[in-house]
Amino acid sequence: MREGARPTEGKPIRAGRGRDNAAGKATAFRTDAGTLVLLEQSRLLPLVHLRVTLRTGSVCDPRGMEGLSRITARLVRMGTRKLCAEEVDRRIEELGADLTVRCAPSYTDFSGLVLEQNLEPFVELLGRLIARPALRAADLRYQKGKTVAEIAEQVRQLDPGIHIALGGPLPSSMRRESFERVDADSIAVGEGERTIVALADGLGSGRFPPRDGSSDGVPGLGFRGRNGSSEVSEPGYIEQMDELPLPAWDLLDISRYYGRANFNFFLKNPRYMSVMTTRGCPYRCAYCHNVLGKRFRKRSVDHVMREIHALVRMGIGEIHFIDDSFNLDLDRAKAILNEVARIRPRLALAFPNGLRSDRLDEEFLVKARAAGAYKINFAVETASERLQTKIRKNLDLEKVREMIAINDRLGIIGHGFFMLGFPTETEQEMQTTVQYALDSRLHTANFFVVQPFEGTDIYEMFREQRPEMFNDAGQFDYYQANFEIYEIPAERVQQIVKDAHRRFFLEPWRALRLLRLMPHKTSLIDGAVRLAYRGFLGKG
Repeated sequence: MREGARPTEGKPIRAGRGRDNAAGKATAFRTDAGTLVLLEQSRLLPLVHLRVTLRTGSVCDPRGMEGLSRITARLVRMGTRKLCAEEVDRRIEELGADLTVRCAPSYTDFSGLVLEQNLEPFVELLGRLIARPALRAADLRYQKGKTVAEIAEQVRQLDPGIHIALGGPLPSSMRRESFERVDADSIAVGEGERTIVALADGLGSGRFPPRDGSSDGVPGLGFRGRNGSSEVSEPGYIEQMDELPLPAWDLLDISRYYGRANFNFFLKNPRYMSVMTTRGCPYRCAYCHNVLGKRFRKRSVDHVMREIHALVRMGIGEIHFIDDSFNLDLDRAKAILNEVARIRPRLALAFPNGLRSDRLDEEFLVKARAAGAYKINFAVETASERLQTKIRKNLDLEKVREMIAINDRLGIIGHGFFMLGFPTETEQEMQTTVQYALDSRLHTANFFVVQPFEGTDIYEMFREQRPEMFNDAGQFDYYQANFEIYEIPAERVQQIVKDAHRRFFLEPWRALRLLRLMPHKTSLIDGAVRLAYRGFLGKG
């Protein structure tokens, strides 16, 4: 592809703006080699009373958009072009009428809408409006495996010639198994910016798919072999993070995502967007993924601020830092906060993915508050010293308790992440974790059930204990004990999770402290409904 080629002129492809429209968008490209590429968030595909301008949409929170927009930016830089609105409009006119798709969404995930059934309209419109894309790229997560498999099946029925590619946590952790679960042609392991460009270019030139199923030297790429197996090359991680282009926000109508449900639970400013300033985490917690590698890589303060200033110019008023290890380099993290504090009007900040709590200090929290932080998540996981060692988290629990107290004193909402049901964990240890949360100055908390995701060390620990265990991606649910693999009966684990939420949130003094700090008091009503559904009722 030509280096430095620009996308063709034309208005961005937008989703329809009908009164009842709840859809976002996909992004379509055609490479110099002629490959038509469709990128979208496969986990969130509702088409609700959608009057068509572009019929392939997704409603998602911007943490999903961040990865999508970076890949989009990479495609643009490498010489792809975005289909202009006129080309899409022409195809719509050829259909002869406005189309309406009715598909009832199901609120099964607070981070957005999930299409559980009736995939036929989506696939039909994909074929009729976008002609026959040569490449369809989908983000595959553990919980959405069944939905993605159904979409792949119907895309295959639409046109067996469409190349279906998978990326995300599941293929990165279960490389060969992904081909058994989804009828895909290729998978991308690890970071996707370089891989998707190489794949699109190879498909367009006829170099891919290779007859022998090899990746032809492309890092992180694997193809389905003739017998269903595949040899997937090791991923190549981007070491110089400042070489990444800024996300192509200008190619997305980000206003359509304002105020959408997100994994921060609530917003201070509905005009928000997520930012990732680092990749990779050197810690080796047994329950965690390895999608971005274990080598810590960071963007410079200047590079991060260029992105934030660009978002501010687009009207964004709230930033969510979603790094796995934002504060690993504490001096750099403080420098970013210093720069953010200079922005006017003042931004709202949140850290929904959590911070390494025992690497915090009071200066960081003071600077965070000055920069506009109103919510910080503390990933504690377990209050058992034995289990902290076993799962290799190795938190200094007393230091964490101290940081939570300082955070509360500064008037920042503190949210805790806790996990119950680790391998060999006794009921007493679970209760110790619950009591740690109750005794803390946290304002809100989640108590999750440990899930045996394949590809993690936790899975291997469980399998060693329970060799007869089976795994089904459709059963993963952070609020459900769906496997009889725990030290105590799954039913009892489930009850402890429900009781923990009830005891934590029904403490009057905690509710009053939260009410005082909530940016919008009405958010408490929405939060109470979610809590009752997920925590008390155990619904994921």
